[in-house]
Amino acid sequence: MSFATVTKSGMNTGNPTTATGTQNKNNQPPAKSKLTPEQENTLNNLEKYLVTPATYFTGLSSAASFILTHVLKNQNELVDKISTWSNKAAVYATAIFSTINRFWNRDSFGTVAFGIDLITTAIANGEDLYQWKGFGSGLDHSPLILGEVHSNPKIGVEKDEFLAYKDFGDSAKKMLLAVKVIVGDIVDEFKTKNPLEAFMSCFVKGERNAEKNLLVSGAGIIGGAFLGTILGFKKLGATIRDGFGIYADLAYIAKGLSKVSGEAPKSHKPFYTWSGIEYAIGSVLDLIYRWTGLENLNHVALAIDRLGARHGALGVVQESREANKKKEQQPASIPHIALAPAGS
Repeated sequence: MSFATVTKSGMNTGNPTTATGTQNKNNQPPAKSKLTPEQENTLNNLEKYLVTPATYFTGLSSAASFILTHVLKNQNELVDKISTWSNKAAVYATAIFSTINRFWNRDSFGTVAFGIDLITTAIANGEDLYQWKGFGSGLDHSPLILGEVHSNPKIGVEKDEFLAYKDFGDSAKKMLLAVKVIVGDIVDEFKTKNPLEAFMSCFVKGERNAEKNLLVSGAGIIGGAFLGTILGFKKLGATIRDGFGIYADLAYIAKGLSKVSGEAPKSHKPFYTWSGIEYAIGSVLDLIYRWTGLENLNHVALAIDRLGARHGALGVVQESREANKKKEQQPASIPHIALAPAGS
């Protein structure tokens, strides 16, 4: 005879549980996502003393370079060089902060994404830095994708378990599962509906379009960066990279503005909203630069993009903190009670 189990919510799960009331499949250790106080302190100091100063300095130097060139008609080579190097410094600063953060969270795709930023920034020249950065930008959507797709019924894993990683292999498997589920959903839409209806359902009006938009835009950004930097189709590659960048930026804004019925406002939301706005402005300015060649506009584009990167990184960190705080405030689990079938 089989036995059912009753959870603290009274739902019949049918799964065996431990004495503490938490399911422990195959005796696997529970996933952990909370950073230590020392790690939190390190991230706070990196943001305060590295990311923020580098971001604001590149903004000021890039604005000065552009104003001297086009408003005052007195271009200064030294200011232009400072602007170029401050652009690189700002990318390095955010990449260091985010690489460490994602590494400590055992996020394999996120760690690789920001690690790539460190490499491409080293090999890129000032003119093409925005385009080279596309390789990392396309991959760094992974934390946001996982944050959206966890509620997809096809994932079949509880949110707390899905968004916490036992190790880098675990996070990689979850990201690959997310990609498989999202691609499957897109394919199913186009199989069962006409192309226009399927497109609108997938990317505009559907209930689960955020995860689809983030995945597709990330792939487009990487594809455009590859065309522009590796294959040499600079205008075509830049147009695709920046176009999909704007597409992704709108997804950031949507994530920031989204509301869940019955939930209190989240303090991480404004970070995503501002990140999307700043990213979008940067992409538009870079696209204008690629087609007009307006000197030093690429510096301004990257400086504004770095404001977006700072807000985006802070959004990911704050969202993780909120999730951990919510988990700490939840009441302790009531042990599951095994019930024998009636009449036994």
